[in-house]
Amino acid sequence: MVLPTLLMKSEIFMIKYENGDKDIFKEATIPVTTPQSVQAAQTVQADTLIFESYFFGHGVLDGNGKKLTKNEIQARFAKTPDALKSYKTGKDMLVAGNIGYGLGLFEAIFGVSTLASDSHYDDEQGKWVNSTNPTSVTLLVLGGATLIGSAILSVVGNSKIESAVKLYNKTARSGGVSSELSLNFGVTRSGGVGLTLNF
Repeated sequence: MVLPTLLMKSEIFMIKYENGDKDIFKEATIPVTTPQSVQAAQTVQADTLIFESYFFGHGVLDGNGKKLTKNEIQARFAKTPDALKSYKTGKDMLVAGNIGYGLGLFEAIFGVSTLASDSHYDDEQGKWVNSTNPTSVTLLVLGGATLIGSAILSVVGNSKIESAVKLYNKTARSGGVSSELSLNFGVTRSGGVGLTLNF
């Protein structure tokens, strides 16, 4: 038999519901002496970051639920170079994806408008005639492909930022020691090909 976990209201900081609503409970100020192990756990919790993904972007929150600015995030990630690199790559991908959304939308709308303007009423035939211009179709296809590519960039960019947050949190919990291993294949500084193991 599984029993529910009962918590005191004073032990709960915030409840976040699926629809995005939040209930935040303020703690009463009661002087309490806490052991050092509990203080250390509270420090790690305050240093923990939370990743939230939205339709057109993301949010990185601190342990208290405050949304951090780009500069605050980069300052935190400076302690973990791999996390900072992943975060910057993710941000660059999101910027490229957002630019692509705008370009793809422009191409698609322009393609539709030129396709619509290619139709005209022919008085001699007594009906609407469509003299499809290949440029219209090309713009529609190009706009669609650009939108799909931009969506992929946005998803991968958000994934990179989420990975950066997870790596940062893992490093913060382990006392600042990153245990991430990565094996990379590429061109060396001397022009050769090789493998690098980062740990």
